[in-house]
Amino acid sequence: MRPQDHAYEILLRGAIPFVLAPVDASPRTRRLRGVVRVDQDQARVVFTDDAAMTRGVAFEISLLTGDDPGADMWAALGRLRALAAEEWASDTRDSHHNVIIDAATAGDRPAELHDQALYGLFSTFFGAGGIPWYTDIYTFAGFMRVSEHQTRVYLRDERDAITYGVQVPRRSGYGSLPQELAPLIRERQLQFQPLVDDTDDYGSPVYDLTAFTGPG
Repeated sequence: MRPQDHAYEILLRGAIPFVLAPVDASPRTRRLRGVVRVDQDQARVVFTDDAAMTRGVAFEISLLTGDDPGADMWAALGRLRALAAEEWASDTRDSHHNVIIDAATAGDRPAELHDQALYGLFSTFFGAGGIPWYTDIYTFAGFMRVSEHQTRVYLRDERDAITYGVQVPRRSGYGSLPQELAPLIRERQLQFQPLVDDTDDYGSPVYDLTAFTGPG
């Protein structure tokens, strides 16, 4: 499978949940209209506020990714969710009356970066299209946002079936954190991180990874 094919498969799989309308959706809520491949190297993700699904905005993204196509595609989906909330205009349309926007030149949305970072982090825990190499060491067991600036992530040590918590600070991205956690858990070094809580119902103890994740 070519890298672009793999990237598109991840993109398509990741976009499927967006088909579901939010429970509080209004007639003007942006919905996912479609995901299509333009050519070998380009794909389009289409959002619409038209309940009749007769038009939309098609964000064009590149399938030429870096070393981690899964992380790149998950990050792209998170970014497109933010972009879709805005109004867009273009003279270029496709045969389905979708306005075509180059996502690469659409700009970032700083207010949404943390949500996008969490989306990418959680998706990477699931391998973003494949089985992570570290699943025999630990697996992602859930999360709880405990404040505006802190998220608690639950990790199950597969060797002894114990679930721990790690608290991560607000970041614009978490890089290779899932991979970096593997040796920390394997070598039982997690307990040397600062203790945050030992009474969490969903995973205890909980350790603070602010210093471990570095500056945001």
